[in-house]
Amino acid sequence: VLAGLLLAHGPLAVLGFTPSDELIKTLAEVTLVLVLFSDASRVGLHELRADSGLYVRLLGVALPLTIALGTVLALALMGTSIWLALLVGAALAPTDAALGAGMMANPVVPARIRRLINVESGLNDGIATPFVSVAIAAVAGGHGHGPAAAVAELAVGVLVGVAAGGVGGLLVNTARRRGWAAEGFGGAAVLGLAVCAYASSLALHGNGFIAAFVAGL
Repeated sequence: VLAGLLLAHGPLAVLGFTPSDELIKTLAEVTLVLVLFSDASRVGLHELRADSGLYVRLLGVALPLTIALGTVLALALMGTSIWLALLVGAALAPTDAALGAGMMANPVVPARIRRLINVESGLNDGIATPFVSVAIAAVAGGHGHGPAAAVAELAVGVLVGVAAGGVGGLLVNTARRRGWAAEGFGGAAVLGLAVCAYASSLALHGNGFIAAFVAGL
């Protein structure tokens, strides 16, 4: 951070470069994609099956209720339009386990609890994103996507994630096992799968963040 300040401000501002909003947005999205993919890759699928009921309750019941409660509170406190209230509720509902990284890495916390929080935090952003998009479009006076389009985005993201992670992971493992790839190629290939899942989902009008997380799984 100190080096960045010295190189971008004051008499030592040798960079002379101001990043655009679009560049910052792209960097933030790519970073989130890699974090989601990496976190998901540490989760065992057999453990997911064992707690599937809890994940359904967390993501299918608790998250929508949190968005709804946030929307009602925004309406009561701000006295604004329903769409702006929905924007506030949907934007604030998803939690990010990165904020509690110390707890996530603490062996004192039961592994099952850490796993539940990790998976929920990985999927809630993607589920909340369609609500945020609809609210932004409505606030701006545009025409937002309906519930069917939001569900379609999630479904495409899941399918693309399964395809990219499953097929891509199988190809990478086969190449490494049979010596078709250089020893140092595996890491770059895995990062490529994360970007591939995200970009492919966006190309098919799906949710890229859900695709990245599912591909990691």
